[in-house]
Amino acid sequence: MEYIDGDCLEDVWEDFDLEQKEDIISQFKRILDELRSLEGMFIGCVDHTHCEDVLFSETETPRGPYSSEEEFSQGIIDTLLEKEATAFPRLVCEMVKDILNGHKIVLTHGDFLPRNILVKDCKVVAILDWEMAGWYPEYWEYTKIMHTVSTAIFKELVQRRNGE
Repeated sequence: MEYIDGDCLEDVWEDFDLEQKEDIISQFKRILDELRSLEGMFIGCVDHTHCEDVLFSETETPRGPYSSEEEFSQGIIDTLLEKEATAFPRLVCEMVKDILNGHKIVLTHGDFLPRNILVKDCKVVAILDWEMAGWYPEYWEYTKIMHTVSTAIFKELVQRRNGE
């Protein structure tokens, strides 16, 4: 591991003006596009082991790797039902079966949050915290960001990245 000089994006976001924010958003988009251009043949960690994700962290057995998105969706369903098998999770699980299929499997960071992005002089200089990286359906990074983000910073980044 080496030291990289930079500031945590979460700590300095409000110091930037609109033009600088737009520049960082453009850099963020290029990084995500580059990651998503790399396609995988399975779903799981980059070293071909189980999915290293907080969703699966409390399960009795490791989930994955999966050979298809259908298997991955079933893993999500099994995990949700293991945690709570009431009517609402069962309804969500039925929707998962119908909606989450047909996506490309792409390289995903898995914890792409402002606290894991270093910037210096308005340039992204490093992305930290890769232990959850793996091959996941193309929607996974966006879902993870929108589920875990608690600040307006990343919602702004993601919404602008997606043209919303």
